[in-house]
Amino acid sequence: MAVTLNPQTTLPDDLAAVVRALDDVDRDARALIEPLDDAQFNWQPVPNRAWSVAQCLDHLARINTLYLAALEAAVERARRAGLARRGPIALGFAMRAFIRSLDAPPRLRLPAWPDTIPASRGAKDATWAAFVASQDRVRALARTAGDVDLNRARYRNPLAFGIPFPVGVGLHVIAAHDRRHVWQARQVCKRPGFPAS
Repeated sequence: MAVTLNPQTTLPDDLAAVVRALDDVDRDARALIEPLDDAQFNWQPVPNRAWSVAQCLDHLARINTLYLAALEAAVERARRAGLARRGPIALGFAMRAFIRSLDAPPRLRLPAWPDTIPASRGAKDATWAAFVASQDRVRALARTAGDVDLNRARYRNPLAFGIPFPVGVGLHVIAAHDRRHVWQARQVCKRPGFPAS
């Protein structure tokens, strides 16, 4: 079922699913951080090694912004090249495996790309605002890219040595990676030594 944005615009099902996935992540993250005070939000199970809740969200804001620059440019190139939508996002076996590798719970620990390493501490309101702003940009891209063939439109993955990926895959990568780090943030709150409220 397609989601109607206004009487003239309908969001295709595949892109509506991306938007719903991002909305779900936002709800989960908000429910997690709302009751946390500053000490809890910034508490690290292992200082300088294991991230805090704040660092998980800051990392997502940073990496989403980095990814979005590549995705937005790819959509514009595809639009100029006349790569009109031919059908829904197609995820082959290899791309599904790649997306799964980034989802929660983590199956493989990966080092953070230097540009995406989070700050050591973060103010809750500012960190949340940066995270939501990055999520809103992903949603905006999903809502405006319905005219483009997201299987033929390619971006150079900034975190995979510039290997070209379909834009549709990139949207799913963001949602999966979001879930991974919100899951990680939730685990921080369950660790021994987590500050009491």
